[in-house]
Amino acid sequence: MKNEKKERVLSVDGRNGLGGAGRAESGIGMKWYKLLLIILIFGTLDDISKGLQFLTGLIYAAEGLDPSAIYATYPMVKIFDVVYGIVVLLFALFKGYVWWQLKGMKKNVPLLIIVLYVAPVIPSVVYNLCCGFAVGKVFAVVPGILANIAVTSSIVCLSHIYFSKRKHLFVN
Repeated sequence: MKNEKKERVLSVDGRNGLGGAGRAESGIGMKWYKLLLIILIFGTLDDISKGLQFLTGLIYAAEGLDPSAIYATYPMVKIFDVVYGIVVLLFALFKGYVWWQLKGMKKNVPLLIIVLYVAPVIPSVVYNLCCGFAVGKVFAVVPGILANIAVTSSIVCLSHIYFSKRKHLFVN
């Protein structure tokens, strides 16, 4: 007899077997779904922390730099930091909302997940370019921007494939 490892499968209501609405289990693994719930919780907390760091200038203190010296040398950077800090805090709220929708296996979750990955790229690119222009080192931020876009594109493609195979589970 072969040792076969059976993967535990999560149903619509979080238990093995029949889903909450009497739907039969499809046998599709939900490990990424469970991991994504955890990632979203910690991601929300991280965004709150980062947003506050940008608002207060502590983002530079974490790197051993004096925020007041940076803001004295490059006054526009403070404006960019405050605006970006507010945007990051708004994304933390959105991440919390997506977590809640994902936990409830709502129908709109696959779209929300893609928006969650794509939407932060735009302000991040704008912030990095603005700060790059403000300090005169715009070409120094371009590789990071390109890497961010490449990673985000890959994650969006993988998430689309994952949720397309499980579309029948997100019906609420």
